[in-house]
Amino acid sequence: MKNCIFHYVMAILEGGLSGAVFYEAEKETQKKRKILLLITSIGWFILSLADAFQGGQALRQLREQKIFEIDGGNDND
Repeated sequence: MKNCIFHYVMAILEGGLSGAVFYEAEKETQKKRKILLLITSIGWFILSLADAFQGGQALRQLREQKIFEIDGGNDND
């Protein structure tokens, strides 16, 4: 469960960083610096999505494992 929470927290933090960098890129006047900041913002956003997907996958695996443990009992009981 901690692994799932970690990925979701990282996704939120990376999404915030992405938004902050994108905001700074919009205020930038130098073209090269603006492009670099926009590329960095897009990269952080993609990392944010990847962490969210990993958290979801870890949560699904944990749920399947718990269901298997509950249903995997002895049938003779």
